[in-house]
Amino acid sequence: MSSSEFVAYVGAADFHDGEILRVSSTHEHTNVRVRGYSGLEYEIQFDGVQTLETFEPEGMELYALVEMGTQSPLRRFEFANNNEDDHKFLSIVGTEFRVQVLTEIIEPSPPVREYCTRSGFSEPVCRGGMGYLVESWRQTTDQIFKGYQGLFDEYLNDMDARRIISELMPIASETERTILLNPLSVLDDYFRESTQPSEACIWGDDQAAKHGYLPSRDWWYYRVPRVLDFVGDRDTWPRVKN
Repeated sequence: MSSSEFVAYVGAADFHDGEILRVSSTHEHTNVRVRGYSGLEYEIQFDGVQTLETFEPEGMELYALVEMGTQSPLRRFEFANNNEDDHKFLSIVGTEFRVQVLTEIIEPSPPVREYCTRSGFSEPVCRGGMGYLVESWRQTTDQIFKGYQGLFDEYLNDMDARRIISELMPIASETERTILLNPLSVLDDYFRESTQPSEACIWGDDQAAKHGYLPSRDWWYYRVPRVLDFVGDRDTWPRVKN
């Protein structure tokens, strides 16, 4: 990695311990295919590319995708190598980037679809089932990893989505579980690493008693992000456990 000033980790938390699969370039555009630690694959497209510095990047074991300081309006992105003895590197200077998750489309199994409909879940949940919910959970863990910026009410909704995944898992088909169980496990680990225990259930003691929430089983309701510097309603968040 260069000596430029560190700005931020960007992209997905799942890039850590992942691997670069392929790099392709056209005029002012560079695409990088990455397999995350969870097994999910991502296509990262860099636009307005001015400089591409590379040495045998395919097969590089990633530590992270890092943004480094450079002259505005350009942005410098470096794929940090997880192996200090490996000389592979990839550095891109451009104007913007975006990440697309290349997930296999999973049609909800009949029991999952029926449960979602009977429970009155939203149309996207009923239509997308477990695949939609796990992708939503990935987006949530990425937001928390980078520094959560949503409101507390939004965080409650995000945690409800994780609860629904837990409810659906016992009735999911073997195909749904085979495809999604490993990514879900990895995302849960990222969530735990990026959060800390709260003093009580984030929904409050009354709701915890009403629905029977337990820290050992419903652990997502008993954790809050470690970094809350970017939220606009900090005073409304639960206290963390000392």
